[in-house]
Amino acid sequence: MTISTTTARTTYNGNGVTTVFSIPFRFLANGDIVVVEVSSAGVETTKALTTNYTLTGAGDDSGGTVTMLVAPAVGTRLIIYRDTDIVQETDYISGDPFPAETHERALDRLTMIAQEIGSDADRGIKVPVGDSSSLSTTLPAAADRAGKFFAFDVNGVPVAVTGSAGGYPVSSYMGPFLTSSSSKAAHEFLTYPGSFVVESIAALRAVGKITGNSVFVTGYYAAGDGGGGAYRYDASDVISTDDGCRVIVGADGGRWKLTQTFPTSFKQWGAKGDGTTDDTARIQAALDYLVGPGGEVWVDQASTFKVTDTLLWGNGTCITGSGTDSLIKGASLTVPIFQSKGTSLTRRYRLQLRNLAIDNTTKTALGGIGCDLRNATDCSLQNVAFSNVDTGVQHLADGGLGCYYNTLSECVFSNCNIGAIYTTLANENRNIACRFNNTTTGILVSDGSHNHIISPSIEIFTSIGIHISGPAYDTQIISPRLENLPTSGIGIKVVAAAVRTSIKDPQYVSLTTNLDDAGVGTTTNGRQRVTAVIDFASIPAGSVLDQFVSITNALATDSVNVTPPSTLVGGLVCTGVPGAGGHYVRMANVTSVAIDPASATFTIDIWRRD
Repeated sequence: MTISTTTARTTYNGNGVTTVFSIPFRFLANGDIVVVEVSSAGVETTKALTTNYTLTGAGDDSGGTVTMLVAPAVGTRLIIYRDTDIVQETDYISGDPFPAETHERALDRLTMIAQEIGSDADRGIKVPVGDSSSLSTTLPAAADRAGKFFAFDVNGVPVAVTGSAGGYPVSSYMGPFLTSSSSKAAHEFLTYPGSFVVESIAALRAVGKITGNSVFVTGYYAAGDGGGGAYRYDASDVISTDDGCRVIVGADGGRWKLTQTFPTSFKQWGAKGDGTTDDTARIQAALDYLVGPGGEVWVDQASTFKVTDTLLWGNGTCITGSGTDSLIKGASLTVPIFQSKGTSLTRRYRLQLRNLAIDNTTKTALGGIGCDLRNATDCSLQNVAFSNVDTGVQHLADGGLGCYYNTLSECVFSNCNIGAIYTTLANENRNIACRFNNTTTGILVSDGSHNHIISPSIEIFTSIGIHISGPAYDTQIISPRLENLPTSGIGIKVVAAAVRTSIKDPQYVSLTTNLDDAGVGTTTNGRQRVTAVIDFASIPAGSVLDQFVSITNALATDSVNVTPPSTLVGGLVCTGVPGAGGHYVRMANVTSVAIDPASATFTIDIWRRD
């Protein structure tokens, strides 16, 4: 059989379906065929007979067939070529008849080998036909070319280059590159000054460390996801650990430092903000970096950061968002979402939350607190929206440390059991212009002193708008607006254990009870109302009898008005008489017979200047 085709190689494009591929040339044995799959990225993989494919047609004049066990994917190429062993297998015996078929097979084999060598030669580097036949194309010896560059001299002869480019025909730009002492130095020449641009922190870790270089990272996990930033290589640092944002340690040990001067964001620390991924660890890493006063971190806009445990942030630091679409979403936590960092033995100072939203999914998760200002002093929460939490903000002190001078301003509390609570040793705190909507109790003051509640708007509460419990001292409530539709609830409740509660300019709308006051020394717009049970002795006809009622802070300059009980018999007239440390209820009998009044409850209103 003649060899009528000159090809010994064929290529097919994978489509993910086709598995059978023809071989359009003759081959003598299965072992002469090589099958190579080339991926879309250019990676070549030599396939194994039987393991990856089966083969038919060895010795067949028309060629054969390769059948792949798995169809090559779209974007791949399948290369099939012949690689005949260069051996001579024909043995002629003297005196035997001439074996034509055997002889022809031997010639076929030689032709195939020549075709394959020609195919290899076609892919090799060739000197043009017009070049001098005396031109040497032999490479220098291995010892002479080791560690050097491959170049050509002025005659086009291969040479090994080292040191200065000298008279070799290279451009002025490439000269410094060719004389570089190492691949690192050559890389530095090609990239400095200037920056790499990579698409992720993972890609940054793969960048080699080169003095003076910088890298711009266009995303944390992928380009445009909100992470990344500008980084520089710090050759002086060999010990810093990788914190996932400010310091990235490369695969070769290089320390890349974030160069921006403005605050980092949660996404730059690797938080995804997709509402599904647990971002707790990456957010806590960002907060742990804020180790000193003045530190700030941004909550990315239009993002929901899911957290599954308490986030702790430290003294003098600030967490700032871009409004209510910068959302921290608790996974129905029964612990605080945010808490001031420290122990039960340490005070915490000047923490700030601003312009963000905190949501715990459901207020039925008891113990789920939006922000726990424990042992905190001089902290500020401004324009923070709390929703679906058991308690919005808690003011609490451990072991006598105190929770002082903290300010909530323009915050919103929605769908909470308690909006804001002031409890153990919560003193001198301020709640300014906050809004409470759909809460069980808007504000609860159960302990502490001199807490100021200024211009709150409390709407649609199911129990009490403002609850002053005890022991709470000197609570100031100024211009509160309390409204329920339809009519229900108690606007302000002051229990007996509360002392010296001051209420100024309250506005009540559609409440069952505006003010339920049993506290000691409560004043409303300068009026203090107390009640006292008095059992007068028998009062002779035409006589007057005084009964002293002890009242804290009573002054002789007070104006006193007494409202007698409805059961007071006719002929008795009562009035109030100011005194120091208490006031008198004076009863006059204007009849002609003695009267012995029954024991009854008298209401005493005391008016004084503020």
